[in-house]
Amino acid sequence: MPRRILSALVATLAIALCVGLTVGLAVGPAPAQVDLSASVSFGDSLTHNELIGFPFRIALYGDDPAQAAFKKGRRSGDDLRNYAIAGSTSAWVPTQFALYAGRIANNTQRLASFISYEIGGNDVLNNFGVLSRAAPGFDANADRVIDTLLTNVVNQLYTLYVFHPTAKFLVWTVPDVTYTPKEWASRNTTAGANVRAHIARVNTVIRSLNAIPQVIVLDTETIIQTLAVTPPVIGTRALVGAPAYGQYDHLFADDIHPNAVANAILANVIIDEMNRKWGAGIPKYTTAELAALARLP
Repeated sequence: MPRRILSALVATLAIALCVGLTVGLAVGPAPAQVDLSASVSFGDSLTHNELIGFPFRIALYGDDPAQAAFKKGRRSGDDLRNYAIAGSTSAWVPTQFALYAGRIANNTQRLASFISYEIGGNDVLNNFGVLSRAAPGFDANADRVIDTLLTNVVNQLYTLYVFHPTAKFLVWTVPDVTYTPKEWASRNTTAGANVRAHIARVNTVIRSLNAIPQVIVLDTETIIQTLAVTPPVIGTRALVGAPAYGQYDHLFADDIHPNAVANAILANVIIDEMNRKWGAGIPKYTTAELAALARLP
């Protein structure tokens, strides 16, 4: 399919998603307290980190950000089901949708009231070499990777909306993998700049969804860049940023995944957005709780 036609399709789908979600909000309830009673997550290992931490390092990885935010905001009877599968690319998400739909059909899953959608990091990592060769518009193979990712993301979000017109959505941007330990060496190279430019194509569309009342966007691209270079201070100790990894007081559990304290920091960003946009009133992770996750005195 010619790139100009595919780009037009993505733009049309994005507009349809924005219009559809806005209309859905107009006809549905808009409670001040966000409804977490039937929460679900779709994604990859950023929201399925139990697998990579099992069995000896689960505490190092901790709760993923969506799970950590849910734990702070849940009420009695609220439920979170995670359909994310470690290693997933955007092409695999329909398998997660099918599992979710199957459980709804056999009455073991309620229709979601809150949906976390996170994908794209593996699409970039699996094609890092191709994406690093040229900036957008100069390599058809690299552009095709991003065109496919964009089409998958917008199609999948629209599919979720069609079945959940009154649900709240948390949508994650694609993380900047050049600011992780795995690709740290490429950060200040032309290759790294090319990859970031391709990631930006996807994230421009994802960030635009933040204008929709039912959607909050977790900008992992910007947050990870900031944390990796300027690690936060907890109490009197600064966490250790990239390219280091593997300890409780680092930001990365391994060369690509955040650890428990970094996940809680990301959860606080989610909570901030839920409180700001939806008046949720959810408490954040305190300095003492973050220090405990980082195993700091």
